[in-house]
Amino acid sequence: MEGLNKLEELRLDNNKIKKIENIGHLVHLKWLDLSFNAIEKIEGLTELRKLQDISFYSNQIKEVEGLDNCTELNVLSIGNNLIEKYDKVNIYKDN
Repeated sequence: MEGLNKLEELRLDNNKIKKIENIGHLVHLKWLDLSFNAIEKIEGLTELRKLQDISFYSNQIKEVEGLDNCTELNVLSIGNNLIEKYDKVNIYKDN
């Protein structure tokens, strides 16, 4: 799937999405809402380096991973998932 390559905001909440796919070309995306779906794994975001706000609220995610390239990320909503350990989540603060 191609097109919409200048898109900055994408709302895909309240669907039955199980896997994040076909959005890697949306390199200008800053805001992504994938809440209230059936996503089990955070993936497919490698090229989305401009993401600032992502919501995975209320999915089936077990581990926080796949966000290493999201260096501009300010907001990450991951509540109401199946995550048991948050040890891989690094929080950086500017002083």
